[in-house]
Amino acid sequence: MKIDFYVEKRIKDCKSLWNEFSKNEYLTDNWEYRLCFHNAYKNTPYFIVGKTKGEIIGFVPLEYDEKRKSYIFFGGADWNEQMRFLIKDLYKHQYLHTFIQQLPHQASLRFIHPEDARFIKEGVIKEEDFSYYLVPKDYDFDMETYLTTFSPRSRKNIRKALRRIGKLNFKIRKGRIKDFDRLINFNIQRYKKDSMFMDDRFTLAIKNLLMSKTSKFIITLVTVLIDNQVEAISLFAEYKRGLVYLEGSSDPSQSDVSRFLDYHIFEHAFKKKLDYIDALSGDCGWKERWRLKKKTLFKLTT
Repeated sequence: MKIDFYVEKRIKDCKSLWNEFSKNEYLTDNWEYRLCFHNAYKNTPYFIVGKTKGEIIGFVPLEYDEKRKSYIFFGGADWNEQMRFLIKDLYKHQYLHTFIQQLPHQASLRFIHPEDARFIKEGVIKEEDFSYYLVPKDYDFDMETYLTTFSPRSRKNIRKALRRIGKLNFKIRKGRIKDFDRLINFNIQRYKKDSMFMDDRFTLAIKNLLMSKTSKFIITLVTVLIDNQVEAISLFAEYKRGLVYLEGSSDPSQSDVSRFLDYHIFEHAFKKKLDYIDALSGDCGWKERWRLKKKTLFKLTT
């Protein structure tokens, strides 16, 4: 079958293509979510569209990152995961490699969904970091059952942290946008030059999410205060039946309050009986401790 290709750069037409082809199963399948990152990075759209017999059968959603001089996934920012090639199922298995052959030089496509990666014939390799996740149903949506999977020492440390914070003058609040600045400060204190917030574009992208008015996903900023002092802040998104733990930071000297907040967010997902918690890639010093499961993601460079 002969496929003709063209590049679409007009954002209005890119949106139409996206809404026609995206399955919208996952947070990063959502146009409004990805647009928050695109608008912050101000990259040029570069959708490689395939057409046969007058029918558009799919596209590769890219944008050109002028700062890095590289083509990346649209709204990806080397942050978002479970990235897909938006091609009709009828054609993806047989013709994804044909779409891949159209990629421009200096393309860097990261965090490709495993289901799509298996159709790429060559060039795809595993990401260095695993993606971490949890399925609450595996523990009957019961946090105590979940904690029984921990080592006795780890379980003891978590329960000790919960008791200690519980005895203090603590408060949990949600939705105070000004707390985001503290999240940034804590994150930079901990990760220094490796913090994603060292890039002003990324910071703006997260602010775009916080200010988004779409009803398709819910962004929640949750803060723990002790004696009215902000000690830990986390940010998560809910989309359909899943929770994506986007970012979290705390006072570096307060490890217990960080455990306390993580527990609170996991408990939220368990109580709502969500299908999964996605904690994204990289251990970041806490995901292994919480016994999260691992998934391999993939990348492709040209």
